[in-house]
Amino acid sequence: MSPTIIECKNVTRIFNPGENEVRALAGVSFKIEKGEYVSIMGKSGSGKSTLLNTLGLLDNLTSGQYILNGNDVSNYSEKKLTKTRLKSFGFIFQSFNLMNNITCLKNVELPMLYAGINGQERKKRALELMDKMQILDQANKKPMTLSGGQRQRVAIARALANSPDVIFADEPTGALDSTTTKNILNLLKELHLSGNTIVVVTHDIGVAKSADRIITIKDGLIESDVMNL
Repeated sequence: MSPTIIECKNVTRIFNPGENEVRALAGVSFKIEKGEYVSIMGKSGSGKSTLLNTLGLLDNLTSGQYILNGNDVSNYSEKKLTKTRLKSFGFIFQSFNLMNNITCLKNVELPMLYAGINGQERKKRALELMDKMQILDQANKKPMTLSGGQRQRVAIARALANSPDVIFADEPTGALDSTTTKNILNLLKELHLSGNTIVVVTHDIGVAKSADRIITIKDGLIESDVMNL
């Protein structure tokens, strides 16, 4: 059995506490092991995006425990959360979230810059990752000149920059056509097969089925958690 990398214990996230409160997460418990490929599926408003933000340390939980690599991160300081997020996670977004005023190469280098890696090493690794993503010829171009599929490959290269423990993908194919979607899902599968832990958040059953395990969330609760055999 692989080591547990993520464990949530009765996690809640409440917005506007009081009379008009919204329980985006109403007591969520599950584990994710190292090397798993998991999809978190649900309709708009189900709580899946809040769960992703909580797992990625982009938002704080209201109560419960979040254990990452054996450490309870629930009460980490903001400084420690930022450091942990930078070291532990890579993020892929529906809208790519690339900086359009710098080259694709510089975009891939950014997480390493924040991690304090020197310029020569940053560039070397960024070029290697872009080559792996088959976009090396786009290195010196600005993101807006690329197709959607190419931009998502840049985003995936950026997500891999600091060799993260977990790659989080938030609706990674939402802005792509069906052919490009298939290519990106194949790429995620290849990354998983090479040992990466991947968590994809989606409302699309076709995208969810690309994972080996599907967690369905509804009204802030886990409705089902099944292996996709």
